[in-house]
Order: sequence, then C-alpha cells, then structure tokens
Amino acid sequence: MERLASSQELLGYMETEAGKRFLQLVTVGGEGSRGSKFPFARILWSLQAGLVLLLAGAGFLFLHARLGDRAATEGFLVLGTMAATVGIGFILSAAASYGLSKHLGLLGTASPGRVGEGL
Repeated sequence: MERLASSQELLGYMETEAGKRFLQLVTVGGEGSRGSKFPFARILWSLQAGLVLLLAGAGFLFLHARLGDRAATEGFLVLGTMAATVGIGFILSAAASYGLSKHLGLLGTASPGRVGEGL
C-alpha cells in the first residue's frame, strides 16, 4: 500500500487478484466479510465482551454488598445484575457459536498466517 502513490495505481492494484483478496478482507458486511471468513474472531469478541460485562457486574454487586446507603445499593444491585446477566449471555452466545461453527466445519478454514499471503 505504501508503494501506491496515486489513485490510479490503487485502482490498478485493486483489479489484480491480490487486490481483490485484500478488498474482501477489509470489506465490512456482505458475503466477503470477516464474519463469514473468520468466525473464530467473532467468537472471541463475544467471549471478551461477556467476560468484561460479567466482571463489571460482579464489581457492582460487590459494591452493593459493601455500601450502607440504601439508594446507592439499589442502583448497584440493578446495574450489577443487568451487567452480569448480559455478560453471561455473551459467554453463552460465544459457546453456542463455537459449537455450531465447529459442527459446520467453519473453524480452521483460514489460518492467521495465510491472511496477508499474496499481497
């Protein structure tokens, strides 16, 4: 990409086979998106989001148990319960996506070492 000095050179590159593959990798949405080619990355994202929300919820619930102010503790209880529940939902979603992707043979189709090959 650094060698392309003008828009004409970029357009010429995008018409080559390597340019088409690069464009498919960076396209968001549609058939050539990362979601369909790299399900493992989306599964990991769901797992990360779930863990972060679960830990945030646990933190709010910890604060709920430690504080004595009734108005504040009710807010922490609500926030903690909601964050923990959504976090558990993300984790369960990641587990279900992993199982389904593995069953359908979608995992292991594109290794990370081959992503930039041919560019």
